[in-house]
Amino acid sequence: TAYLSRANFMELTRFICFAASSGHAIIKMIVCRWHQQEYRELIEEMEIFLTYATCREREVLDVCVRKAAPVHLTFNIIGLVAGISYICGPIILDQNLPTETVYPFATDHYPALQIIYLMQSISVLQCCTVGPLDGQVCMPFWFNIARLKLLASDMRKISGVDDLNACIKVHQDILRMNHWKSKRNLWASTWDTVSSCT
Repeated sequence: TAYLSRANFMELTRFICFAASSGHAIIKMIVCRWHQQEYRELIEEMEIFLTYATCREREVLDVCVRKAAPVHLTFNIIGLVAGISYICGPIILDQNLPTETVYPFATDHYPALQIIYLMQSISVLQCCTVGPLDGQVCMPFWFNIARLKLLASDMRKISGVDDLNACIKVHQDILRMNHWKSKRNLWASTWDTVSSCT
């Protein structure tokens, strides 16, 4: 479709952007599936930390959640509403399908129209899942921000060598968790979400 619209720059740009966002969602899902075990271990580590967290640690985590959650929820709700609006577009607009894609066969009869409508709806919903996926990937970053705030508070209260060793151990754990994330390609693709949420 983009090739057929190459004479109209705006149409060409629209089709390329839609194809890029669909490809972006699929690539992120493949990368997350590829690193599923490592990410599961990270989540288990966070759950263990939360199970044994003190009241002070829970308060710091709660502050970080209250800071990041509104941005994340707003981003996801806007994306979901936009996707549903796009899917429901044929109800209001004068078109049969959510996208104006050109097919090499007739699409105005049963079952081709329904099958293509379903495929395009699934594609739009895949694009909507990028936001929650980015939030899931950002969760360890937010978790480490809270842990670093706790560590900074503990560092101010150091009174001996044992306290210093405990702080160094916590710092090494945080670095180990960050080392895993810094090696992943998904980190680079979600940098825009992380920077907007912190």
